[in-house]
Amino acid sequence: MLVRFKATGEECHVENAAGRAYIAQGLAEKLIIEPTPPPAPEWSVTEFLNPQNHETWLVIQLKILGQFRQYCGHPDKIHNRQDHTGRLYCSSFGCPVPDEILCEYQRRWKESPALRAPELHQATDETNKRAAKEKKKFDDAVASGRVPYNPPPKLPAL
Repeated sequence: MLVRFKATGEECHVENAAGRAYIAQGLAEKLIIEPTPPPAPEWSVTEFLNPQNHETWLVIQLKILGQFRQYCGHPDKIHNRQDHTGRLYCSSFGCPVPDEILCEYQRRWKESPALRAPELHQATDETNKRAAKEKKKFDDAVASGRVPYNPPPKLPAL
């Protein structure tokens, strides 16, 4: 509990029981701490210079608390996830992209093909089936105890 002592004007945090005792004796008053509002996210559609290949890409950018998150894919794939209520959201940001930002990104995407990021490999049903089959094979081996064990090499004594 945050209290201000009446005699000195000093403010300090004290244990709740002690704070109640100080207040009951008239030695202190309880101070209410107003919670700070959460920072507002800053959305923008901007151009991003990729440091790996020095290409400029069109991105949706979210800045919050000095941190940046970006999305540079196809506009049709922005809202690619669904939460437990059925609401669509963008997995790059963990929330839906505002409509005005989405419209601006779609417009600039159509106008500027040179600023489009290359399409990344998308998993297909076939690759997902292969991966599931491989995972099942290893899970079955672990469950049956047939996983080969190779002990690590012995290190020389120091």
